[in-house]
Amino acid sequence: ILRTVAILIALSPAGIPSTTAFAASVFLDPSSVAVAEDGDFTIDLVMNAADTLGSHPGSFGGGVVIDFDPALAVYTGFSIGAPATLTGGPTIGSNAGLQTVTIEFDTALDVGAIGTFSFTAAGPAGSIAGFGIADQDDFFGSFANELPTNQPFTPTFTGTSVTITAIPVPAAAWLLLSGLGAMGGLRARRR
Repeated sequence: ILRTVAILIALSPAGIPSTTAFAASVFLDPSSVAVAEDGDFTIDLVMNAADTLGSHPGSFGGGVVIDFDPALAVYTGFSIGAPATLTGGPTIGSNAGLQTVTIEFDTALDVGAIGTFSFTAAGPAGSIAGFGIADQDDFFGSFANELPTNQPFTPTFTGTSVTITAIPVPAAAWLLLSGLGAMGGLRARRR
């Protein structure tokens, strides 16, 4: 009984050393956007790790996998932003009917864009393409601040959505059509 009481006291809030929560996030930006049918669009991969352990400014690395419906969007490329460097990928795959793109990076800044994914809208007007994002290593986690030593952290992940809209008819086309209609009306009047 005394041993059980000692364990319970050791595990009580007073017996547990306090820890500070370190927040970090990795997200796709913009959080939502509208794109015309067959239109090209980009989505930035952004990280905010300003409150993590280690040196700031630091040198951050990690890996992400994004997923989306290939019937609604066609992946056309990824470009890394300086000072970050690609250490793996982009690798294209699939999971449960969704297309996946996996990248791994190194030497990224604490806060800012890591790189940019490029796509072309493929779905019909009114479709909404969702883009999910997760850690590339969902078991151990892949994110760390390399300065001064590898300080691992687990960010939160937020995806985005793209609404596909009808291709707008340019104002000049409407003006041309109304002019042709007026000319037709005048011609009919002359007869």
